[in-house]
Amino acid sequence: MLYKGEGHKLDKLRVGFTFDHGDALWKITEVGEYSWLSSGRVVQYTVKSKDGAEAFVEHEIYKEKDLMSFSKKEELSAEAIETAIQEEYIEFDGKEYDLDETLRGSFENLTTASFRNDLTCYYFMNGDDFVSIDKWSDGNFEVFVGYEFDKDRISNIRTNVY
Repeated sequence: MLYKGEGHKLDKLRVGFTFDHGDALWKITEVGEYSWLSSGRVVQYTVKSKDGAEAFVEHEIYKEKDLMSFSKKEELSAEAIETAIQEEYIEFDGKEYDLDETLRGSFENLTTASFRNDLTCYYFMNGDDFVSIDKWSDGNFEVFVGYEFDKDRISNIRTNVY
């Protein structure tokens, strides 16, 4: 889908593109793709702000609607991760999240042309906020905390601003 007539498809942005989101200008540094067995393709942009903060913006087209999320990596103990998966519930930063869905699929970093890595994603929700626990095929975990948002909260998409 096109964004506000600017001519940029949200699922076709590339390394070097920048955009405004929240109070920051973000630059895409890597592009990756999740392929979920049950729900299709999701594009993940690794982004950095001018001050060096790293985050992740994901875009999915579901039933002809743009679904967007913004997240940052967080550290959780192995015990907290295992408990969350077993109990289908997690508390993080004073908020309670319930397991919404479990997805199986693979991820490929399209920037580095890495091999596809299989994973299981445990997606916990509280309103528009989420905690995502990704369990990779090698047994390692990554945790992302963020929120879902409307595509209109991304603006000024352009190339190579900084």
